[in-house]
Amino acid sequence: MDLGKRAERSVKRALFGLLLGRSREDGGTVDLAHVRRVLVVRANFRMGNLLLVTPALAALRRALPQARIDVIASRAYVDLLAHSPDVDGRIGVDRRMLMAPWSLLRLVRDLRRQRYDLALDGGRGSSFLGAFLVGVSGSARRVAAAGSRYEALFDVLVPVDKASKHKVDLLLAVLESLGIESPTRALSVTVTVDERDEARARWRALGVTPEKPAIAVNIGARGSKRWPVDRVLDLVRGLQAEHDRPVVLLAGPEDEERLREMRPHLPDGVVVAPRLAIRAFAAFLSQAAVLVTQDTGPMHLAAAVGVPIVALLVAPRSAVFMPRGLSDRAVFTGRAPRVPVVLDAVRSVLEQPRAEQRPA
Repeated sequence: MDLGKRAERSVKRALFGLLLGRSREDGGTVDLAHVRRVLVVRANFRMGNLLLVTPALAALRRALPQARIDVIASRAYVDLLAHSPDVDGRIGVDRRMLMAPWSLLRLVRDLRRQRYDLALDGGRGSSFLGAFLVGVSGSARRVAAAGSRYEALFDVLVPVDKASKHKVDLLLAVLESLGIESPTRALSVTVTVDERDEARARWRALGVTPEKPAIAVNIGARGSKRWPVDRVLDLVRGLQAEHDRPVVLLAGPEDEERLREMRPHLPDGVVVAPRLAIRAFAAFLSQAAVLVTQDTGPMHLAAAVGVPIVALLVAPRSAVFMPRGLSDRAVFTGRAPRVPVVLDAVRSVLEQPRAEQRPA
């Protein structure tokens, strides 16, 4: 284990130990009529986990239209919530804060000054940093699921049946226990008109026109979710041979070595998208005809910007993360992905009239 990880765990143990003694009342309720300031914390450092919270933000806005809603999230991705009608304030955090006590203390001081009426952990009490920030926020009510890992830092614990539930539904179940109904289960990122215009210009620079949008293939994923390079190449060749439209590869910084291995074997005409800042990437992705991707952040981002998805899932247990739009397809590939099955799924998406290719 590296020095940074050891330091992070030591700080976690110390902070959690200090907070365990804080008085709390098991169960508890929230008087929504008196909620004027809301804090939602999703201090996990993966893009998808932030996007899975957006339906809960929509539910909070609908139930509390006059309240101020602030969100704490990863500094790398919090700007995805810019222009959202459901969010008033955005606060970015990162792992370095756990090793920078003064920075962390400033954040705690600023949170307590806001005098929140309701604070909610987007991880339902399972994330240390999320639970810690809710716990020290000074909020009048601090909500999580009963039985969660860090439930000692919350004073309103609601029962949630975790069996076979999508991750979106688990958080919405917490809100429903408070009397907050869910208007939607669709993920959401607001892309402005200017951002879409810039994205179209980037697509044109790659030779792709709005009249014939491209098939986007995301080549990255973590661990066992990642397809072997030879299978990705087979998939790309099959897509190009079958469809009269461009195929564009999406790759993050962590995919550079993989991309170098693939480049000499890519068919003529297949291009790689440029590296973009997170909001520019969201706008760029919004112009694709379909995204073919493993279970990773861009899968959730495509769902949030309304792009049909063919999700390549390694195991049925990944169903708790899969996209659920009307035009989305989930292919359970196992460890030996079958390219023809994926090609069939892409074909079924593209054969739908464009007007019907919308999220549920």
